[in-house]
Amino acid sequence: MERRRAGLFYGLGAYLSWGVFPLYWQLLDVPSSEILAHRIAWSLVFVTLLLKAIGYRFRLPPVARSLKGVLKFVLSAVLIGINWWLYIWAVQNGFVVEASLGYFISPLMSILVGMVIFGERLSVRQGAGVSLSFLSVLYLSLTYGRVPWVALTLALSFALYGVMRKTSSLESLEGLFVESLILFAPALYYIVQLDAENKASFLNGAIQTDLLLVLSGALTALPLIWFAAAARRLPLATLGMLQYIAPSCQFLLGVFWFKEPCDVHRLLAFIAIWFALFIFSYQPRKDKGGAILHEL
Repeated sequence: MERRRAGLFYGLGAYLSWGVFPLYWQLLDVPSSEILAHRIAWSLVFVTLLLKAIGYRFRLPPVARSLKGVLKFVLSAVLIGINWWLYIWAVQNGFVVEASLGYFISPLMSILVGMVIFGERLSVRQGAGVSLSFLSVLYLSLTYGRVPWVALTLALSFALYGVMRKTSSLESLEGLFVESLILFAPALYYIVQLDAENKASFLNGAIQTDLLLVLSGALTALPLIWFAAAARRLPLATLGMLQYIAPSCQFLLGVFWFKEPCDVHRLLAFIAIWFALFIFSYQPRKDKGGAILHEL
Protein backbone atom coordinates (compact mmCIF):
# COMPACT_ATOMS: atom_id res chain seq x y z
CA MET A 1 0.00 0.00 0.00
CA GLU A 2 2.78 2.43 0.93
CA ARG A 3 4.57 1.60 -2.32
CA ARG A 4 1.44 2.35 -4.37
CA ARG A 5 0.75 5.57 -2.45
CA ALA A 6 4.30 6.75 -3.13
CA GLY A 7 3.88 5.84 -6.79
CA LEU A 8 0.68 7.88 -6.93
CA PHE A 9 2.44 10.94 -5.51
CA TYR A 10 5.31 10.52 -7.99
CA GLY A 11 2.86 10.17 -10.87
CA LEU A 12 0.84 13.21 -9.81
CA GLY A 13 4.06 15.20 -9.47
CA ALA A 14 5.19 14.27 -12.97
CA TYR A 15 1.91 14.87 -14.79
CA LEU A 16 0.99 18.04 -12.87
CA SER A 17 4.45 19.43 -13.67
CA TRP A 18 3.96 18.73 -17.37
CA GLY A 19 0.45 20.17 -17.10
CA VAL A 20 1.58 23.57 -15.81
CA PHE A 21 4.58 23.91 -18.15
CA PRO A 22 2.80 26.67 -20.15
CA LEU A 23 2.90 28.95 -17.10
CA TYR A 24 6.67 28.52 -16.87
CA TRP A 25 7.36 29.24 -20.53
CA GLN A 26 5.06 32.27 -20.34
CA LEU A 27 7.38 33.81 -17.75
CA LEU A 28 10.20 33.84 -20.30
CA ASP A 29 10.17 36.68 -22.81
CA VAL A 30 12.83 34.84 -24.82
CA PRO A 31 12.65 33.34 -28.35
CA SER A 32 11.66 29.67 -28.33
CA SER A 33 14.87 28.58 -30.08
CA GLU A 34 17.01 30.22 -27.38
CA ILE A 35 14.89 28.67 -24.62
CA LEU A 36 15.36 25.26 -26.25
CA ALA A 37 19.14 25.70 -26.44
CA HIS A 38 19.33 26.56 -22.73
CA ARG A 39 16.91 23.78 -21.82
CA ILE A 40 19.20 21.26 -23.52
CA ALA A 41 22.41 22.70 -22.05
CA TRP A 42 21.16 22.97 -18.46
CA SER A 43 19.45 19.58 -18.67
CA LEU A 44 22.83 18.03 -19.38
CA VAL A 45 24.40 19.90 -16.45
CA PHE A 46 21.61 18.92 -14.05
CA VAL A 47 21.47 15.26 -15.12
CA THR A 48 25.28 14.95 -14.97
CA LEU A 49 25.34 16.31 -11.41
CA LEU A 50 22.46 14.04 -10.42
CA LEU A 51 24.08 10.94 -11.89
CA LYS A 52 27.33 11.85 -10.16
CA ALA A 53 25.50 12.26 -6.85
CA ILE A 54 23.99 8.77 -7.04
CA GLY A 55 27.34 7.21 -7.91
CA TYR A 56 26.69 6.49 -11.58
CA ARG A 57 29.72 5.20 -13.44
CA PHE A 58 30.10 7.24 -16.61
CA ARG A 59 31.06 4.90 -19.41
CA LEU A 60 30.32 4.30 -23.06
CA PRO A 61 26.94 2.51 -23.10
CA PRO A 62 26.67 -0.64 -25.24
CA VAL A 63 24.20 1.06 -27.60
CA ALA A 64 26.88 3.59 -28.53
CA ARG A 65 29.27 0.88 -29.71
CA SER A 66 27.42 0.29 -32.95
CA LEU A 67 26.41 2.63 -35.75
CA LYS A 68 22.80 1.50 -35.46
CA GLY A 69 22.71 2.29 -31.75
CA VAL A 70 24.25 5.74 -32.27
CA LEU A 71 21.84 6.61 -35.09
CA LYS A 72 18.90 5.48 -32.96
CA PHE A 73 19.86 7.86 -30.15
CA VAL A 74 20.59 10.68 -32.57
CA LEU A 75 17.11 10.25 -34.01
CA SER A 76 15.50 10.10 -30.56
CA ALA A 77 17.39 13.25 -29.55
CA VAL A 78 16.23 15.08 -32.68
CA LEU A 79 12.62 13.98 -32.13
CA ILE A 80 12.50 15.12 -28.50
CA GLY A 81 14.24 18.36 -29.51
CA ILE A 82 11.53 19.03 -32.10
CA ASN A 83 8.85 18.22 -29.55
CA TRP A 84 10.35 20.52 -26.92
CA TRP A 85 10.82 23.41 -29.33
CA LEU A 86 7.36 23.19 -30.88
CA TYR A 87 5.68 23.07 -27.49
CA ILE A 88 7.52 26.18 -26.30
CA TRP A 89 6.69 27.91 -29.60
CA ALA A 90 3.02 26.91 -29.25
CA VAL A 91 2.80 28.46 -25.77
CA GLN A 92 4.40 31.69 -26.96
CA ASN A 93 2.20 31.98 -30.04
CA GLY A 94 -1.25 31.22 -28.68
CA PHE A 95 -1.56 27.51 -29.44
CA VAL A 96 -1.79 26.09 -25.91
CA VAL A 97 -5.21 24.52 -26.55
CA GLU A 98 -4.00 22.91 -29.77
CA ALA A 99 -0.82 21.72 -28.05
CA SER A 100 -2.94 20.07 -25.37
CA LEU A 101 -4.81 18.27 -28.16
CA GLY A 102 -1.45 16.90 -29.33
CA TYR A 103 -0.79 15.32 -25.95
CA PHE A 104 -4.37 14.04 -25.74
CA ILE A 105 -3.97 12.09 -28.99
CA SER A 106 -0.31 11.18 -28.42
CA PRO A 107 -1.12 7.81 -26.75
CA LEU A 108 -3.39 6.88 -29.65
CA MET A 109 -0.79 8.04 -32.15
CA SER A 110 1.68 5.74 -30.37
CA ILE A 111 -0.73 2.86 -30.93
CA LEU A 112 -0.94 3.59 -34.65
CA VAL A 113 2.85 3.76 -34.88
CA GLY A 114 3.07 0.46 -32.99
CA MET A 115 0.67 -1.13 -35.47
CA VAL A 116 2.73 0.07 -38.43
CA ILE A 117 6.23 -0.62 -37.05
CA PHE A 118 5.73 -3.55 -34.68
CA GLY A 119 2.64 -5.14 -36.24
CA GLU A 120 0.71 -4.82 -32.98
CA ARG A 121 -2.98 -5.70 -33.07
CA LEU A 122 -5.89 -3.96 -31.39
CA SER A 123 -8.88 -5.39 -29.62
CA VAL A 124 -12.35 -4.29 -30.69
CA ARG A 125 -12.48 -1.87 -27.77
CA GLN A 126 -9.08 -0.40 -28.59
CA GLY A 127 -9.98 -0.12 -32.26
CA ALA A 128 -13.15 1.77 -31.32
CA GLY A 129 -11.10 4.23 -29.24
CA VAL A 130 -8.60 4.87 -32.03
CA SER A 131 -11.38 5.25 -34.62
CA LEU A 132 -13.28 7.74 -32.47
CA SER A 133 -10.09 9.74 -31.95
CA PHE A 134 -9.40 9.81 -35.71
CA LEU A 135 -12.95 10.98 -36.47
CA SER A 136 -12.66 13.65 -33.77
CA VAL A 137 -9.45 15.05 -35.26
CA LEU A 138 -11.02 14.96 -38.74
CA TYR A 139 -14.08 16.81 -37.42
CA LEU A 140 -11.84 19.36 -35.69
CA SER A 141 -9.86 19.92 -38.90
CA LEU A 142 -13.02 20.49 -40.96
CA THR A 143 -14.59 22.90 -38.45
CA TYR A 144 -11.26 24.53 -37.56
CA GLY A 145 -10.62 25.53 -41.16
CA ARG A 146 -7.17 23.93 -41.25
CA VAL A 147 -5.33 20.81 -40.20
CA PRO A 148 -4.23 21.12 -36.52
CA TRP A 149 -0.57 20.74 -37.49
CA VAL A 150 0.80 21.75 -34.08
CA ALA A 151 -1.18 19.01 -32.34
CA LEU A 152 -0.37 16.36 -34.96
CA THR A 153 3.35 17.22 -35.03
CA LEU A 154 3.59 17.10 -31.23
CA ALA A 155 1.72 13.79 -31.13
CA LEU A 156 3.72 12.16 -33.95
CA SER A 157 7.13 13.35 -32.74
CA PHE A 158 6.45 12.08 -29.22
CA ALA A 159 5.05 8.78 -30.52
CA LEU A 160 8.13 8.18 -32.67
CA TYR A 161 10.33 9.21 -29.75
CA GLY A 162 8.53 6.59 -27.69
CA VAL A 163 9.41 3.97 -30.30
CA MET A 164 13.09 4.90 -30.08
CA ARG A 165 13.05 4.74 -26.28
CA LYS A 166 11.01 1.53 -26.25
CA THR A 167 13.72 -0.27 -28.21
CA SER A 168 16.55 1.16 -26.08
CA SER A 169 18.18 -0.62 -23.16
CA LEU A 170 18.89 2.60 -21.25
CA GLU A 171 16.84 3.83 -18.31
CA SER A 172 15.05 7.20 -18.60
CA LEU A 173 17.67 9.24 -16.71
CA GLU A 174 20.61 7.66 -18.53
CA GLY A 175 18.77 8.03 -21.83
CA LEU A 176 18.11 11.72 -21.14
CA PHE A 177 21.82 12.16 -20.40
CA VAL A 178 22.80 10.63 -23.75
CA GLU A 179 20.18 12.64 -25.67
CA SER A 180 21.20 15.89 -23.98
CA LEU A 181 24.85 15.08 -24.70
CA ILE A 182 24.05 14.61 -28.41
CA LEU A 183 22.17 17.92 -28.60
CA PHE A 184 24.60 19.83 -26.37
CA ALA A 185 27.15 20.83 -29.03
CA PRO A 186 24.65 22.49 -31.43
CA ALA A 187 22.82 24.06 -28.45
CA LEU A 188 26.04 25.52 -27.03
CA TYR A 189 27.10 26.75 -30.47
CA TYR A 190 23.77 28.54 -30.87
CA ILE A 191 24.04 30.15 -27.42
CA VAL A 192 27.61 31.35 -28.13
CA GLN A 193 26.59 32.63 -31.57
CA LEU A 194 23.71 34.63 -30.10
CA ASP A 195 26.07 36.17 -27.55
CA ALA A 196 28.60 37.04 -30.27
CA GLU A 197 25.87 38.84 -32.20
CA ASN A 198 24.63 40.62 -29.04
CA LYS A 199 21.24 38.91 -29.39
CA ALA A 200 21.46 36.66 -26.32
CA SER A 201 18.98 37.08 -23.50
CA PHE A 202 21.10 35.13 -20.99
CA LEU A 203 23.30 37.41 -18.80
CA ASN A 204 22.10 40.42 -20.77
CA GLY A 205 18.85 41.21 -19.02
CA ALA A 206 16.93 40.55 -15.84
CA ILE A 207 18.43 38.05 -13.41
CA GLN A 208 14.97 36.43 -13.22
CA THR A 209 15.31 35.44 -16.89
CA ASP A 210 18.75 33.94 -16.26
CA LEU A 211 17.47 31.89 -13.31
CA LEU A 212 14.45 30.64 -15.25
CA LEU A 213 16.66 29.51 -18.12
CA VAL A 214 19.02 27.69 -15.74
CA LEU A 215 16.15 26.04 -13.87
CA SER A 216 14.67 24.77 -17.14
CA GLY A 217 17.20 21.94 -16.92
CA ALA A 218 15.85 20.70 -13.61
CA LEU A 219 12.29 21.30 -14.81
CA THR A 220 13.00 18.96 -17.72
CA ALA A 221 14.67 16.17 -15.75
CA LEU A 222 12.69 15.99 -12.51
CA PRO A 223 9.27 15.05 -14.00
CA LEU A 224 10.97 12.28 -15.99
CA ILE A 225 12.56 10.95 -12.81
CA TRP A 226 9.22 11.08 -10.98
CA PHE A 227 7.50 9.37 -13.90
CA ALA A 228 10.05 6.55 -13.86
CA ALA A 229 9.53 6.13 -10.10
CA ALA A 230 5.74 6.04 -10.58
CA ALA A 231 5.99 3.50 -13.40
CA ARG A 232 7.87 1.10 -11.10
CA ARG A 233 5.22 1.33 -8.36
CA LEU A 234 1.84 1.65 -10.09
CA PRO A 235 -0.27 -0.66 -12.27
CA LEU A 236 -0.22 0.37 -15.92
CA ALA A 237 -3.97 1.06 -15.85
CA THR A 238 -3.52 3.60 -13.05
CA LEU A 239 -0.56 5.18 -14.82
CA GLY A 240 -2.59 5.29 -18.03
CA MET A 241 -5.38 7.24 -16.36
CA LEU A 242 -2.93 9.68 -14.77
CA GLN A 243 -1.57 10.62 -18.20
CA TYR A 244 -4.75 12.60 -18.93
CA ILE A 245 -3.90 15.07 -16.15
CA ALA A 246 -1.21 16.91 -18.14
CA PRO A 247 -3.19 17.68 -21.34
CA SER A 248 -6.31 18.39 -19.29
CA CYS A 249 -4.39 21.02 -17.28
CA GLN A 250 -2.94 22.45 -20.49
CA PHE A 251 -6.38 22.66 -22.08
CA LEU A 252 -7.86 24.44 -19.05
CA LEU A 253 -4.93 26.85 -18.92
CA GLY A 254 -5.28 27.58 -22.64
CA VAL A 255 -8.96 28.43 -22.28
CA PHE A 256 -9.12 30.16 -18.88
CA TRP A 257 -5.62 31.57 -18.36
CA PHE A 258 -4.37 32.32 -21.87
CA LYS A 259 -7.93 33.18 -23.06
CA GLU A 260 -7.57 31.21 -26.28
CA PRO A 261 -10.78 30.67 -28.28
CA CYS A 262 -12.61 27.40 -27.74
CA ASP A 263 -15.88 27.23 -29.65
CA VAL A 264 -18.43 24.44 -29.43
CA HIS A 265 -16.74 22.47 -32.25
CA ARG A 266 -13.40 22.36 -30.44
CA LEU A 267 -15.10 21.49 -27.18
CA LEU A 268 -17.03 18.61 -28.76
CA ALA A 269 -13.87 17.30 -30.42
CA PHE A 270 -11.94 17.41 -27.14
CA ILE A 271 -14.73 15.64 -25.25
CA ALA A 272 -14.84 12.93 -27.93
CA ILE A 273 -11.05 12.47 -27.80
CA TRP A 274 -11.08 12.30 -23.99
CA PHE A 275 -13.80 9.65 -24.22
CA ALA A 276 -11.80 7.78 -26.88
CA LEU A 277 -8.78 7.71 -24.58
CA PHE A 278 -10.91 6.43 -21.72
CA ILE A 279 -12.31 3.65 -23.94
CA PHE A 280 -8.84 2.69 -25.06
CA SER A 281 -7.16 2.68 -21.65
CA TYR A 282 -10.00 1.06 -19.73
CA GLN A 283 -8.43 -2.06 -18.19
CA PRO A 284 -10.97 -4.21 -16.33
CA ARG A 285 -9.71 -7.21 -14.40
CA LYS A 286 -11.34 -9.84 -12.24
CA ASP A 287 -10.63 -10.44 -8.59
CA LYS A 288 -10.54 -13.91 -7.03
CA GLY A 289 -14.31 -13.93 -6.68
CA GLY A 290 -14.88 -12.96 -10.28
CA ALA A 291 -16.01 -9.40 -9.65
CA ILE A 292 -14.85 -6.72 -12.05
CA LEU A 293 -12.44 -4.23 -10.54
CA HIS A 294 -10.91 -1.17 -12.13
CA GLU A 295 -7.38 0.05 -11.53
CA LEU A 296 -8.26 3.70 -10.93
